[in-house]
Amino acid sequence: MNCSIDSEKMNEIMELLSAYRNCLDSNNTKDYQTRMKEREDISEQLKEIGEELNAKGGMSLMRNVGAQVMDKNPLLASYLNNAWDGVGYWMS
Repeated sequence: MNCSIDSEKMNEIMELLSAYRNCLDSNNTKDYQTRMKEREDISEQLKEIGEELNAKGGMSLMRNVGAQVMDKNPLLASYLNNAWDGVGYWMS
């Protein structure tokens, strides 16, 4: 099983997590409902990525990616943790 992802996929994950954080920012000029809809969409995209990673490399790959995100930004890692809750054996 593969325990790593390419930099393009990692960048995609980090961009989605940054967009997720932006949806939660009270200084965001978009109205609340729009931001929450965007957050739900982003969360679904992250969950799909988690499912892909689980199928490709199981929990080892997901943990590896989670650790890389944690090294870059612990707050974003908490968002990833929530998005992946219930994927494979991942639990928040």
